[in-house]
Amino acid sequence: MQKINLCHYVKSKLAKFTQMTSEVVAVSEVIQLVVKKALSKHENPVPCPVCGRMMKNQRGINGHMSKMHK
Repeated sequence: MQKINLCHYVKSKLAKFTQMTSEVVAVSEVIQLVVKKALSKHENPVPCPVCGRMMKNQRGINGHMSKMHK
C-alpha cells in the first residue's frame, strides 16, 4: 500500500515541478528599458520605438529607422 502512495506522491510532485519550470517569467517593458539603458555603452541612450535597440541620440534613431525599419 505504501508503494502505491509513494508512486502517486512522486508523480504529483513531478507534475508540479514540470509546471513550475515551464511557466514563462514575464518582465515588464519598463524593467527591460531600465536594464537596456544600464547596459548601454552610451551616456543617454534613446530606444528605437520599433525594436527597442539603444542609440546614442535621435539622429542615430533616425538613421536606424531608415535602414532597418523601412
